[in-house]
Amino acid sequence: MNDRGMIKWAPFSAVIPGTSLVREIELKRQRIKKPCLDEDKVMEIEKDILEAYNNQDNVKLKIYRDGRLYVKEGKIIHLDGISKIIVMSGNYKVFFSQIIDFM
Repeated sequence: MNDRGMIKWAPFSAVIPGTSLVREIELKRQRIKKPCLDEDKVMEIEKDILEAYNNQDNVKLKIYRDGRLYVKEGKIIHLDGISKIIVMSGNYKVFFSQIIDFM
């Protein structure tokens, strides 16, 4: 019997790049739109963040980034009022515009 070797597996190797494309399409499909916050909610979040920063409390923030919602927990190390960046423990930077909720 004559073995065809790699020739018989060639069609399966053509499918492998397609799986990453399918995964990418699925991730794009799962994206959500950024929730809108009213002015009262934004002011409440600002007040809570400033209070937690002054008291050096641990905070839990729900943030929106790249079509997904994430929860980040830690202490606020630095607040930059000019560029509206919050630096949390672990040198994790969050733009204030990304914050959806303060928990």
